[in-house]
Amino acid sequence: MPNIFRILKEDWRSNRGAGLVSQLFLINYRLGRIALQKKEKYGTPILLGYLPLLLNARFLSLFLGCSIPFSTKLGRRIRFQHGLQGIFISGLASVGDDCLILHQVTIGSNIGSRSGRPAAPRIGNRIFIGVGAKIIGDLDVGDDAMIGAQALVIRSVPSGARCHAPSAEIRMGLEA
Repeated sequence: MPNIFRILKEDWRSNRGAGLVSQLFLINYRLGRIALQKKEKYGTPILLGYLPLLLNARFLSLFLGCSIPFSTKLGRRIRFQHGLQGIFISGLASVGDDCLILHQVTIGSNIGSRSGRPAAPRIGNRIFIGVGAKIIGDLDVGDDAMIGAQALVIRSVPSGARCHAPSAEIRMGLEA
């Protein structure tokens, strides 16, 4: 496992322009994620350290208008260029390294997945996600892809692809 202090330092540097509250949210997220993993492994003893982080996350989420649960897998050096305002990332989702996510983005799960169970997107590395983009369902976004502003992505996106609103899947040539 990479050194947590190195990851926190990378998050701090990557999100310098996003504001202090966003940086504090990411620190709380990283510590909460570790505490969640330890809680699942060790049970009740770690709960005393987990609860304050959870309460702090809820407060910061209300203040920022965002939702990123500790169960979400965020990669290293993820950057929230305009802060965390309006960002929702499902607890089932994963986001790779070096991604840039702008405000009002939803990376969500849906109940109508192929398996019949809730499923969420798996976002690759070095992805740009524009303002107001919605990425919903059991899908993959390949490395180095760009999701434009207001794009609605409901099918997998190949590596290096460019998605644009209003009908991203048609412009990419991914019709059913």
